[in-house]
Amino acid sequence: MRIGIDIRPLIFTRAGIHTYVFQLVRHLAQSPENRLFLFTCASSGIQWEAGIEEVLLRLPQWNRGMEHLWQGLLLPRAAAARNLDVFHGTRFWVPRYAGCARVVTVHDVAFRLIPGMVQAKTAAFF
Repeated sequence: MRIGIDIRPLIFTRAGIHTYVFQLVRHLAQSPENRLFLFTCASSGIQWEAGIEEVLLRLPQWNRGMEHLWQGLLLPRAAAARNLDVFHGTRFWVPRYAGCARVVTVHDVAFRLIPGMVQAKTAAFF
């Protein structure tokens, strides 16, 4: 199976989502029929084993507007070009079009249940 995964949590945080994504990749890679394509905006610095390709999609700068460009244009095009069977969004989001089935992981819904507990910019993200 050709699987695409958004691995940006490996660069943006060292918290629980980082561990989840790292273990997800590690376990999916154990199946010899899987070929993994890991999409990121900066190198993870991890030496991946055979059958795993880190796909670096860089922008000249990184800010909120550029993140929308990355998610809405660069990532869907790169995913479609790799003829994926499934794309796994690990940051509460999947592209509208990836040319394949999509799976999204929602790690926490506290921002919905208790909106006063998160910063305005975090709530705006969701």
